[in-house]
Amino acid sequence: MSLFKSSFVLALLFTLSFQELSPFLVNAQNPAPANVGARVDQGGKAQTGDSEKNAPQPSLQSTWQWFLQQAAKGDHQQAQEQQQRERSGEQRGRRGRRRPPEQTEAEQLLGDLIIDADEALVQGNIIIYEGYVDARYGELHVQADRAIYNKTTDDLTVEGNVIFDQGLGHRIAARRAEVSLDTRKGVFFDVTGFTNQTQDGAYLYFKAERAEKTGPDSYTLYNAEVTSCEQAIPQWSFKTSRTVIKLDDRAWLRNAMLKIKGIPAIMLPWASLSIDRRERKSGFLFPTTGSSNQKGRTISIPYYQVLGRSADLTVRTEIFTRRGIGEAIEFRARSDEQSAFSLGGFFVQDRLFGEPGPDQGGSSFFVEGLQYLPHGFVAGADVSITSNLAFRQVFSEDFNEITNPEERSSLYVNNNFKNYIFNFLAQSRDATLLATDGEFNSSINIRQLPSFEFNSLNRQIKDLPVYFSFNTAVDGVRRKESVDEKVTFITPSVVQRFDLQPKLTFRLPALDDWTFTPSVSFRDTFYSNSIDPTVRPFNPRFFALTPDDPRLDPNGPLFDPNIKLFDLNRFSRITSQSIFRNYFEFALDIRPPAVGRAFEFGDGASSIKHVIEPMITYRLIRGIDNFARIPRFDERDVVANTNEIEYALVNRLFQTRRKKKETGQSPQPHEILSVKISQKYFFDPTFGGALVAGQRNQFYPINTLSGFTFGSFPRRFSPINLNLRLRPLSSFYGDFRSDYDQRVGKFRNVIVSAGFSKRWLSIAQSWFYSRRIEFMNGLVEPGTFPGNQYITSFSIGDIQKGLYGGTSLYFDFVDRGPGARRNRLLTSSNYIGYSGKCCGAEIAFQTINTGLRTETRFAVSFTLAGIGSFGTDKQRVKARQRTFTVEGRGAGRRGLRQ
Repeated sequence: MSLFKSSFVLALLFTLSFQELSPFLVNAQNPAPANVGARVDQGGKAQTGDSEKNAPQPSLQSTWQWFLQQAAKGDHQQAQEQQQRERSGEQRGRRGRRRPPEQTEAEQLLGDLIIDADEALVQGNIIIYEGYVDARYGELHVQADRAIYNKTTDDLTVEGNVIFDQGLGHRIAARRAEVSLDTRKGVFFDVTGFTNQTQDGAYLYFKAERAEKTGPDSYTLYNAEVTSCEQAIPQWSFKTSRTVIKLDDRAWLRNAMLKIKGIPAIMLPWASLSIDRRERKSGFLFPTTGSSNQKGRTISIPYYQVLGRSADLTVRTEIFTRRGIGEAIEFRARSDEQSAFSLGGFFVQDRLFGEPGPDQGGSSFFVEGLQYLPHGFVAGADVSITSNLAFRQVFSEDFNEITNPEERSSLYVNNNFKNYIFNFLAQSRDATLLATDGEFNSSINIRQLPSFEFNSLNRQIKDLPVYFSFNTAVDGVRRKESVDEKVTFITPSVVQRFDLQPKLTFRLPALDDWTFTPSVSFRDTFYSNSIDPTVRPFNPRFFALTPDDPRLDPNGPLFDPNIKLFDLNRFSRITSQSIFRNYFEFALDIRPPAVGRAFEFGDGASSIKHVIEPMITYRLIRGIDNFARIPRFDERDVVANTNEIEYALVNRLFQTRRKKKETGQSPQPHEILSVKISQKYFFDPTFGGALVAGQRNQFYPINTLSGFTFGSFPRRFSPINLNLRLRPLSSFYGDFRSDYDQRVGKFRNVIVSAGFSKRWLSIAQSWFYSRRIEFMNGLVEPGTFPGNQYITSFSIGDIQKGLYGGTSLYFDFVDRGPGARRNRLLTSSNYIGYSGKCCGAEIAFQTINTGLRTETRFAVSFTLAGIGSFGTDKQRVKARQRTFTVEGRGAGRRGLRQ
């Protein structure tokens, strides 16, 4: 009994999933079926006689194959047959043509009814037609071997190779049919047919023992089989006891057995298939489920609502058996082909079920959009707001959102015109750093509201070898720092910042192949507030956040007289005094002549050229004497004095492959390898006093050599930076980047990535390594940290044809916390699927293990041609939608044109 219940529930869930999401291919070699069931001889004359009438009925498989072959002929066959009959003199006397006297009674014009046949027999109110009967009544068009018309009841009964058309786009072929011309209803026997085209040009084919025409655009089929495949044995079909079809709307199936290649697969008590020309239909989507060590069993029930042609709404209910209930909503809209907009939210009421614990419920809100505006303006939105980090880590479904400590929301407007760039930005950035020792959690919020930029690219000044450019910005900014949710630093709501930097670049003539490019810039920046450097910033080693800190108790064993209770009013570092920052920057780019040599291969088909390019850049910044008083918001504020020189040596290998002479193309060099080694020498290792020993220092221009910090202590020579890029083939790539510190004799960091992609095979590998630098005295260099992550992905097969599969794995080999990590695999995503000409299926399995949260997800997705893609994995379903859409829409348009 339990097995029966489980099967019934699975069938019911599968039934609810059929929402049209993707179009499918109509074979351009088999255009829209138009002449189903027509039979004529080579002269265009209808074949009649007892031999045909008494011919045996074909089998189910042969009938299906015959129908598909006839469907592929197209409407043009009728026109050819009519032309042949007219040329051979077989004129039927319609529309004023010459009528032989013996056929006068055979041709009746009864109101709007026009009947054409080889012979006719009048018996009172009954007229019997024989031989290629062709009847037209308004939009109805019936062809058959024999017809009986009752003038009293206005009924038409046809037999033998019946073809029934009503308008364009759908047709029925039957052995026998009874049609009421008055009500335009009827019944058909031994039926084969197809529906109107859907929005992508696909058809829904069907066979049935009996079909009833119940209305102008509705049919009821009994003991039917429906599919959108064009093969003789369809890759998928539904065998049903009863099917109701409403043209340009839906097909409702009762007791439907889904067959794959003719083999029964799934029994559905009820199913609904969309055959609308529109892509979308409202209704319940396929429910999803998963398991979690924190949330228990997760059940998601989504509902999809169409809001016109350019908008829709999805509402989802989430049930967490160990935690509570969540509600999600997403609204999407498109104003034009290039613009899109979506917004939504997710809300969770926590601790309704399961064991008691901390309430980690909350809410999240997102906005994503891109809108093209007149006069070249583009507006965009990327907003993500979460009530707290704990909510995001527990209830988010995305691995990057779970592990990323930063959350960013931005609204922007951009316009690039001529040599100018205009930007408007409203942005909020939140970063939360969780303490590994369990003592303090810190967070930083930086807000820009608003921010205007107006920049100019290099423009030549008349005919002089001088180029002018500038950068300007006007901002309203704010910064807020908190430790364990207690504010330790905050600026006014709006700190005004005005920034102006004009720049001149000179193009000097080359000197013995040496090129010199000097540039000079002046920068002025105004801040409405400044920092008081005499006030010590919050540090848990010197301050206590709460009065009950044991270090403040004079009678306790942990009492420390140097510890003070932190008070933001007493220890506020921000002042209302405005400040100007002015500095001068000079840069000289020197390029000595490159040295190269070519190596020819014996076959003459290709050659290798080795080029060595030295580079030298000198930079001088002077005028910043108030670095410690500048408030920090972004990269504009962290600029220090410097006197430095950067030197680099670049080795490049170019390969030239000879083209075939018949192509007429000249040989083109291709860079297959480049190796750049660079280093900096600092004449002023303290950067004008901006560098503070013993803390992380990351500012311009010390951060231009590497993305990893190395300025915790004064030094003359920077680490040696190595950057290798390998591209021997268009299908293969490799990159290696590293910083080697000659002071400690170790690599500070290493990044390696490589990949291969060729048709049905794709491989990508990445390794990230960073070292925590420890000195002889046991001190650790600030800003350095241990890191050892490995990411690998592999896929095989073609998602558009045949079997395919893939996997993606993310490993972390660093032990974080007091105990060693038992599972090095942080997250994995695996899938395997099959794509045929008119159907596809995929199974996916995903794991997440972030230490505190362990989850597994199992997903299934299906694609049926002409019906849609549906399943439990949204990302995989979208990928399959894109695949079938690219192939299907073009073919559908070709079919419509033919």
